[in-house]
Amino acid sequence: MIIVPDGMLKIILILKDNKVIRYFLKGLSTKPQEFTVPPKTESIGCRLKILAPEYILRKSVSHLVDRNESLPLDYLNARFIDFNNVEKAIKDLENGILREMVKEDIQSRKIRLSQLLYQTEGQMTVKEVGEQTSWSSRQVNRYFDRYLGINLKTFLKIQRAYSAYFKIREGDLSPTENYYDQSHYIREIKEYTGVSPKRIYQNENDLFKHIRNSQR
Repeated sequence: MIIVPDGMLKIILILKDNKVIRYFLKGLSTKPQEFTVPPKTESIGCRLKILAPEYILRKSVSHLVDRNESLPLDYLNARFIDFNNVEKAIKDLENGILREMVKEDIQSRKIRLSQLLYQTEGQMTVKEVGEQTSWSSRQVNRYFDRYLGINLKTFLKIQRAYSAYFKIREGDLSPTENYYDQSHYIREIKEYTGVSPKRIYQNENDLFKHIRNSQR
């Protein structure tokens, strides 16, 4: 299937016979990527927002743009999780993530930045983000470059395209707000999926299962 950029980091486990055979951290995506699920396997994933590198992972993931990094089985105690019970396994992973969170308070302007970017789904300009978070554009870009490896403008474009997928899968192929016109809309959707909105809607061979199953 094709995995498209969605403005999230991901922790992913691939299981076979309820045993972890792959465990990795996926950085932000800026282009579509093919993802093959091996036969007789299952996957469990956790999506992480933009503050996760600083406050959960406690490190920059700027080197992981469009890349994966293997994780040790000791991370989040994955080695000891019983994957026969999926609901309990997910809860154990959630508890592990909560344990990793730094105990200090998160700066209010960073919380505001994260909330604003995900709630508005890319329907803002870089200048508007700065005005509503009391950060200059330079400060926000410096934060993005340091922890995520992309600039704010690119992130906004990714968010805007991701929000458009929900209309596309319902058959609405008209541009959403902040696209100049139909050609601009089609060009950006192709940039992040590799195909036109019409091809996504048709979803030949179920390649865009990721979009079909996506949630806001």
